[in-house]
Amino acid sequence: MLNLKRGIGTHEPSVISLGQVWVDIMLNVDEVPAQGGFAVADHPKPSIGGSYRVLQAASRMGVPTEHAGILGNGLWAHFIRQSFQDNGITHIGQDRLDEDSGFRVVLSSGAPKKTFIASYGAEAHGDSDTFDTLEPQPKDVVHISGNTLMDHTATGVDGFLLKAGTDPAARDYTLVINPTNTLRLVNDHMLEDLVLARPVWSCNRQEAMTLAERLGAPIDDSKVTIGGGLDDFMHQLCDGLGATLRAPLVVSAPAALGFVSQVARRFISRDTRPRPYTPVRRAVATPA
Repeated sequence: MLNLKRGIGTHEPSVISLGQVWVDIMLNVDEVPAQGGFAVADHPKPSIGGSYRVLQAASRMGVPTEHAGILGNGLWAHFIRQSFQDNGITHIGQDRLDEDSGFRVVLSSGAPKKTFIASYGAEAHGDSDTFDTLEPQPKDVVHISGNTLMDHTATGVDGFLLKAGTDPAARDYTLVINPTNTLRLVNDHMLEDLVLARPVWSCNRQEAMTLAERLGAPIDDSKVTIGGGLDDFMHQLCDGLGATLRAPLVVSAPAALGFVSQVARRFISRDTRPRPYTPVRRAVATPA
């Protein structure tokens, strides 16, 4: 077992991922073949997927980044490790010598929805003690992706959440959850422990609606039409779901303007350093 406790005396606040990293193999085809069919793929393109994108983005902003998930041993794991090295990402998690990291084949035919074929590897085969020795230091940000909440490694995430406790004020680090579109598949016990930990929730509108539905939050989208009503609904969604979660909530949707809910106006950021701004329609809710 690795000791994931880093040098406290000279520690620089870091982004730490408890997510999973794998290789995406993008294949463009004219049509996804039926069973027994055949298709030719143009320009196959492997890239690193999963929580890697969050770590890469943070690293490009000059923030120290660390991956606490599991990496394997083999062709795909080597590709991942090389990408980590090239982007200044440190792997502090477990290494599995008996299997490679996993990969996803992504078939795109120009249709709105892509077809995915997953081969799970070392990243998905953790257990309850996967993150036992992880000790975030003051001002660290610990990021959890929804992709980590559906397989064996989820038991390790659950153990970390229980250790983190239910009072965010008692933690000297920030816990952030990005539920992704897999939220419907997360079991009730795991979802309950996530809610009780009161992390910062960061999601898009569809993920927020799924979360509201699972938690029974009082949300009514009947007035949303093609012609309008989205702004009022987004405020209602953020205020209602934020109150149910009793935790900070960030919901984003593509647009050029920004807005904040009434609850969020009581939020005071502890970090006032200037940041690069990208226009996005964003609603934020925090507990009263």
